[in-house]
Amino acid sequence: MVYVSSGAVYGKCGIINTDIEVNPYGVMKHQDECFFMELAHKNSISLIIPRVFGLLGEFINKHEIYAVTNFLLQAIKTNTIQINAKSRVFRSYIDVYELIEICLKYLND
Repeated sequence: MVYVSSGAVYGKCGIINTDIEVNPYGVMKHQDECFFMELAHKNSISLIIPRVFGLLGEFINKHEIYAVTNFLLQAIKTNTIQINAKSRVFRSYIDVYELIEICLKYLND
C-alpha cells in the first residue's frame, strides 16, 4: 500500500506537530499515517508513506512561500534568485509519477 502524506506533519523544529490548534491539517495527516500503519501491521501489508512537501501546478496558492514558485517570481521580477533560510534546508524535486513508480517498485521488492 502507498499512502502519500504531507510534509505539513512537521512543526517548525522539524518534529511531528501534535497541536491540532496550531496545525490541524498536519496533525490529521499524521493521524491518517498512524491509522494506515496500524492497519498494514495488523494485516501484514507492506506500506510506504512518502511525505510530499509541495506540489507545483495551476492550483498552487502560496506563491511567495513555496520555494519553487518564490524562485520563479524572483527570477521574473529581478533576474536573480536569493535563497534565505533560518536553518539548514535540504530540497530535492521529483516528478510525482516517478515518486509513485519508485514506491510501487519498492513494494514489489
